Amino acid sequence: MTKREFDFIVFGTGYTGSLLAHHFVQEDLDFTWNIAGRNQLKCKSIAQELKELSNNRLDFKPVIADVTKPETIEEMCKKARLIINCVGPFSKYGEVVVKSCIENKTHYLDINGEPQYINKMFVKYHEKAQENKVIIGLSAGFDSVPADLGVQLLKREMGEGSILKIGGFFRIKNLKMSNGTYKTLINSLNPSPQERKETREIKELSKKQNIPQVEYLDTKIKDKPKGYTTKVAGWSKNKEGLGGFAMKFSSSDPFIVKKTQILQDATKKIPSFRYEHYLMLMGWFEIITNFLKFFLIGVLAKWGWGRKVLSWFESELGGPNEKQRKGSYFNATFVGTHEDGKKFKYCLSGPDPYTSTAIFIKHTLSSVLLEYDDLEIKSGVITPGCLGKVYFNRILDDDSITWKNLEQKKKK
Repeated sequence: MTKREFDFIVFGTGYTGSLLAHHFVQEDLDFTWNIAGRNQLKCKSIAQELKELSNNRLDFKPVIADVTKPETIEEMCKKARLIINCVGPFSKYGEVVVKSCIENKTHYLDINGEPQYINKMFVKYHEKAQENKVIIGLSAGFDSVPADLGVQLLKREMGEGSILKIGGFFRIKNLKMSNGTYKTLINSLNPSPQERKETREIKELSKKQNIPQVEYLDTKIKDKPKGYTTKVAGWSKNKEGLGGFAMKFSSSDPFIVKKTQILQDATKKIPSFRYEHYLMLMGWFEIITNFLKFFLIGVLAKWGWGRKVLSWFESELGGPNEKQRKGSYFNATFVGTHEDGKKFKYCLSGPDPYTSTAIFIKHTLSSVLLEYDDLEIKSGVITPGCLGKVYFNRILDDDSITWKNLEQKKKK
């Protein structure tokens, strides 16, 4: 890669993009970097905050880039070795950045959690990214690093032998959504006619190309490995002895976990074991409030008048403040089962999802920019787990992230 003006650029001045930039300044990263966005006044305001936070050591001159003006995206991509894309919903605004990064041989990371968009990027750009030796790293934030990393680490702990299934049980304390997350959720529940058309076209295109594929919900997969069920919803009380209620949860995480399995061995047509993804709810109050929240959003998002009602709440969802973030955290318990019935139980935990996203992105970009030659997969449209041991060790060495054996603690 030719020498660039910056090592990386954070693209997007919304809640998450701004949070990432502030986190990187506080971490005092040893990179040359910058911010980018379409609103010049907002970019300047954030740049001034970052300058003051760094005690005037850093002097940012933001790059102005707008997804509706592809030429500005191209100019941005030419300036950096890596782009961190925080502009969503990605199904609407992400493709132009991915395409420009590949054409300009610039690595790419994003924080998306949109399964259909993820599949589209794999089908359309995987081979071209490989040709240009570019990493297009999807879902490198809280969606979907904890799930992907947890499964990869548990596989390492379980060692040799046939893994029957792995369950990921996520507990998120005091989660408050940002405006961008809220918009993405509403958009995913009610894709536009154009997005539906694109989804159908991508399915047809995927049948013609030799790209490792994975069905999002598994219901159509034939010749499944032992234990590979097709149940995609349901509740379980005190599942795996974890207490509370486990709700089977549809998100991008199962898709990413399965995609990692296939990308690690392109000879596979389907994953070798089942991954089940759950949201843990502790008590009836959490169950009822979460059910009502997602039920109402799901119903209202399907109607024009309903989306107008939902939009009234957007301005109230700027994102959790520092105090709210400090009062939040995540625990992800992974339970693995061998064919012989032996079980392994480990827990991955860390701060709130937004702070964790900043931590994951920091280690991802560091792995790509500093340890590229040691990565397990060095090009293509990839998942976080494909980066391998170098990346895993970076995250495990972070004081904010813990990985512990729950069965070992239980035996003591």
